[in-house]
Amino acid sequence: MTNNVILIIGAMKDVELNLLLDKLDLKNVIEEKSCTFYEGMLFDNEVVLCHTNVGTINAAIATQIAINRYNPKAIWVEGMAGGHAKNVHKGDIVISTGVINLNSIKTKYLNEGEGSDPFSWELKRYGHLPQDEESIVIQANDGLIDFARCFENEFINNNPSSKVHYGIVGSGDVWNKEVDLIKHFSDKYHTLCEEMESAAVFQVARYYEIPVIAIRGISNNEVYGETYERELGAKAQEYVLCMLKSEKGR
Repeated sequence: MTNNVILIIGAMKDVELNLLLDKLDLKNVIEEKSCTFYEGMLFDNEVVLCHTNVGTINAAIATQIAINRYNPKAIWVEGMAGGHAKNVHKGDIVISTGVINLNSIKTKYLNEGEGSDPFSWELKRYGHLPQDEESIVIQANDGLIDFARCFENEFINNNPSSKVHYGIVGSGDVWNKEVDLIKHFSDKYHTLCEEMESAAVFQVARYYEIPVIAIRGISNNEVYGETYERELGAKAQEYVLCMLKSEKGR
């Protein structure tokens, strides 16, 4: 395969890659470390679907291996996420303008017996390159954001109860179910949703200056009491399929 490859990353094969795998003209399967790569063609695009398994470490390992093997022209992270913002509902799509690492935390000093105060924690960007800007947000690629916008109407026409949002994705090895903490992240850091892979993928892609974006379908929103529904992993895949139909003509 050439460096025309689009690398599409999903953590759970059965609900975040199943639709894409069904449509993939599969050429080869490679298993390495904690991940599996499915090489093939999709709507005349050279595509590698990468099953990472859940979590930032698995996602980082898979992204590094994939870059070494395929030198992709772009990386798309897709799958499910839990809603943070009040206007983001189950079944909606979030297109990342950037990602913040929910695991990258600095706490204030509290003495023994003084407990813990998560609302005073500061999110940082530990691990960034020295030459990077100080912002905690790892930006998505502007060209990919503009490209993703082109398919908003097509997706909504097929999913009239859904909305498409653009903004910050929170990412880390955490499943937040405390509504006050979720609202704190949303209010202070403007997160629209949270998931467990994009921070790692974006950081690795940043090292190699590879364009990257995240497309996330909202599977639950604790703020509204909207419970987790795994089947909504199909939403992000539907959006990705819309994008792939036109990618060859870009």
